[in-house]
Amino acid sequence: RNISKPLRLQVIRLAMEDISEKVIGFILRLSHSTVHRVINDELQDYRYDYSHLPAVLSFDEIRISRSYAFVYASPDSFMEILPSRDLNTIRSYFYGFSLKQRQAVTHVVMDMNASYATLVPELFPNAQIVIDRFHIVQLMTRAINTIRTGIQHLLDKHSREYKIMKNGWRLFLKKYSNLETAHRKYMRGLNEYITEEEAITLVFKSFPVLEAAYLVYQEALEAMDKRSPELIHALIRTYKPVGSAMDVTIGTFKRNLKGILESLRCPWSNGKIEGINRRLKQIARTAYGYQNLGNYMRRIRIQMKYGKF
Repeated sequence: RNISKPLRLQVIRLAMEDISEKVIGFILRLSHSTVHRVINDELQDYRYDYSHLPAVLSFDEIRISRSYAFVYASPDSFMEILPSRDLNTIRSYFYGFSLKQRQAVTHVVMDMNASYATLVPELFPNAQIVIDRFHIVQLMTRAINTIRTGIQHLLDKHSREYKIMKNGWRLFLKKYSNLETAHRKYMRGLNEYITEEEAITLVFKSFPVLEAAYLVYQEALEAMDKRSPELIHALIRTYKPVGSAMDVTIGTFKRNLKGILESLRCPWSNGKIEGINRRLKQIARTAYGYQNLGNYMRRIRIQMKYGKF
């Protein structure tokens, strides 16, 4: 059961890379169980670090097997992963920091998860909630797609409108300023030459509900580009329901209005943590998935410990 210290260090060094434990064993001529034991031994004394809490935090979660783990980061680095997104687990962890440390947190960036929104004022009394701008746009694109696909199901598959929505669905998510308005191009499926503007206008003539949602979407994109809280506030305040999926989206925006306006005033986003989540998923893919949550957490933490995040 004993191997040399240099060989242990090689196991740890390779565990930081995007390779499986079996491959590490093959490279070093060790059994899979020995590699697994060395990694576990390295982290057997792992403890949460309560020495530092950044002023800006990003919250997110990652799916693990059939449950979700909670992940948080600073704008610069990965901070910690918790085995559950349960509020009691999150609360218990952050109460390990002193009140003075938690009071120093100024912003918490997150998506529109209602449970996190109720927890932030309790844990960080002086923090402002910032809704990530990517999730604002994502929610609106989902509403557009929901309306479009709902209309498609009612149409004859040979109609021009159906073909445009089926093959040119990306046109409805483009900024209007990026649409081709002058030069006609061949549209596959429709089998005719047409500009992008003409294509969506053809659909809007028959389906004003989709046009109304599209106009709201374009106004929101303009507000995001200009980083204008006034424009997005006016859009949400004056919106009139039309009986579509966009009504639900605007209702969600109204409940998170303060965080949305704050996202346009400050530079913070969840870009760093989204990149971290991609890295965490890659670790799972390399190992063809983890049935044991503890093994997955240890592999993440050994890379976190040595600065791979």
